[in-house]
Amino acid sequence: MRIQSFEKDLNVPKGTNLLSALASAGIHLRNECGGVGRCGKCRVLCADGLTPPNESEMKIIGAKNIQKGVRLACQSKVLKSTEVHIPQTSMERRIKILVEGSLKELKLNPSVKKKEIRISSQSLKRDLSWEAIRSQMGSKNRLESYPTLHFLKQLSENGNIKEGRLSCILMSQRCLDMEKGAGTGYHLYGMAFDIGTTTIVGYLHDLTSGNQLSLSAIMNPQTKFGGDVVSRILHATSAPNGLRELQDAVIGALNEIIQEVSKKTGILNKQIYEICAVGNTTMHHLLLGLCPSNLTHFPYTPTIREAFSFPAKEIGVSIHPDGQFYLLPLISGFMGSDTVGVVLSTGLHKSKHVNLAIDIGTNGEIVLGNCDRMVAASCAAGPAFEGGQIQYGMPGTSGAIDGMAIDSRGQIRIHTIDGLPPLGICGSGLVDAISEMIRERMINQDGRLLNKEEIGNRNLASRMIRTDSQEAFLLYQEKGNRNQGQNILITQKDVRQLQLAKSAIWAGIQILAGTIGIPLMEINEVFLAGAFGNYVKPESAIHIGLLPYFKKTKITPVGNAAGSGAKMALLSLKKREEANRIAQKIEYIELAKHSDFQNEYIKGMAFPLLKRDGSHSL
Repeated sequence: MRIQSFEKDLNVPKGTNLLSALASAGIHLRNECGGVGRCGKCRVLCADGLTPPNESEMKIIGAKNIQKGVRLACQSKVLKSTEVHIPQTSMERRIKILVEGSLKELKLNPSVKKKEIRISSQSLKRDLSWEAIRSQMGSKNRLESYPTLHFLKQLSENGNIKEGRLSCILMSQRCLDMEKGAGTGYHLYGMAFDIGTTTIVGYLHDLTSGNQLSLSAIMNPQTKFGGDVVSRILHATSAPNGLRELQDAVIGALNEIIQEVSKKTGILNKQIYEICAVGNTTMHHLLLGLCPSNLTHFPYTPTIREAFSFPAKEIGVSIHPDGQFYLLPLISGFMGSDTVGVVLSTGLHKSKHVNLAIDIGTNGEIVLGNCDRMVAASCAAGPAFEGGQIQYGMPGTSGAIDGMAIDSRGQIRIHTIDGLPPLGICGSGLVDAISEMIRERMINQDGRLLNKEEIGNRNLASRMIRTDSQEAFLLYQEKGNRNQGQNILITQKDVRQLQLAKSAIWAGIQILAGTIGIPLMEINEVFLAGAFGNYVKPESAIHIGLLPYFKKTKITPVGNAAGSGAKMALLSLKKREEANRIAQKIEYIELAKHSDFQNEYIKGMAFPLLKRDGSHSL
């Protein structure tokens, strides 16, 4: 099999799945659906030599494109020698990973501490024992402290200590390690992780100063089993060894990040004593190797909801032999510790004013409230905000259109990630484009794309085409050169997908505000968390009705707020207690069962009518 795009020849057995064959050769295609023929992103060009198109391909690609040789790699098997061309838009690319977030000042109080021990002259004359060390601890420590086996081994190998002092490294009164002298030697280190569905970010911190020393971020390798949690739950519960494959993938990623930050800083793995992590409920279960079948049916009960601490070595994470892994508490089956991290880092739970926190992705998590009461909901927004189910949609990777504007003459200005030729459009770019098209009266309130005869501006009208029995807007036209991108359209179906996604968020906000009994205008501040929230323009989000119009409300992008929450819990036991109270205090609202959901959802489908003062109404 000749791979023209890479000038590679592959020898594969007859009947080999094309997606798997390419992956085995190091050629990774997009497969957000986990290779079940649903997302349509693994398109290749191949004239013959493959199994006939199946029903999924006919539905997603269409007869005309199949006649041109377009196929889905995940649904095709190799039958004989053939040539395959892979478009750039089908290649898996490195996502622009959001790693920074705001970290509020806190009083440093980690669970790992160093205790100085003074050795009496009598003890120095003989080999040291645990009892001799314990006798030198303070009254409280002396009663509660106990050694780990690793500590005792260290003690037996260093029993003949000549110095009069040594330091014991304690975690919750367990003596984990020792070092000769006092206040010398290596520092104490810990790591905070945000384990996301798409990306994983790790932060290395000095626990004696609280300083962040390094960070590393990678794509979650579980994406090869599916781009969303539903695909991964399906793989975990139905594929042979599926759960183990998913667990091994995420643990391998954590160890890769640990190795990377260790290499950058020169710190040894064994000097990292604790990991504190957040993630959604599915990621939490897959990390622990817990079967997520409970999350597939009502009442979607997690196996464990409270905070959970266990030895890191139990799941194969490479830090200190007695190092601990701490997971913040979950809220519900659809709302995990990442949302707890967002609330913790924004301080929403402490504010006297009512604030709103939104983390928009395939699942949009929304929390509304203050120090007196907090309500939350998870909205099944779908993958449109991450480029999924959009004809030319793609994640936030190099070459993705992430911003768009139309000037007074009807000329299009676009911005791409890393300034590369356009390959597709990501979520923030789609919101920008739809916002501009509404402003130019190219889309009506119901979401219908007008045809060229209905559009007044001739430049814009000339960009309207009809394709696959639907109207489409030519956002970018290729320059006749393969290195200058490709034609990129926004179709009527794309507009409908965005309407479905935004209406879920809209309905969630309206229902939470109604539950608390507060008018939207009285919300003090809106925190936009996560990659999409950080990069989307608030005015565009308001313009399309993704967010309500806030006349005086401050809208603040807070970056990776979930990761910031994990850092705070790593550095402060008090913050862990706060996180536990947050998870217990939040009232989770099941939107699908709410009596107002259907009405608000349908209402949120419409695009707002804009008024002269910039406000809108639905």
